[in-house]
Amino acid sequence: MYAKPRIDCVGLRYVDNGLLSIDNNIAEHSIKNVVIGRKNWLFSTSVDGAYATAVLTTMVRSALLNKLDPYQYLVQVLNKLPYAENEKDFEEMMPWNVKAGLDAADSQARLAA
Repeated sequence: MYAKPRIDCVGLRYVDNGLLSIDNNIAEHSIKNVVIGRKNWLFSTSVDGAYATAVLTTMVRSALLNKLDPYQYLVQVLNKLPYAENEKDFEEMMPWNVKAGLDAADSQARLAA
């Protein structure tokens, strides 16, 4: 009964506008990795392990958002990390500051499979 009087607001607007999607497949696809991971993270044996997983996942997703190949980005960061001495060194390792050349096209194809 809640939606019936509000049918003009909630109704079949997608029929009036061909640009509106009938389903939410885009949103569901974007959270697929999080949902699958959540089931795996239930079995973290320690808080430190769960934290490490969260850090790694954040690094991978940040690389993808910045159109970098996550594997190449992690290799680059983990090789430079022991030599970082100040804030400027760490800032240079952020995915939005990494130089081009870590192309994500191949990575996107691998993740989609």
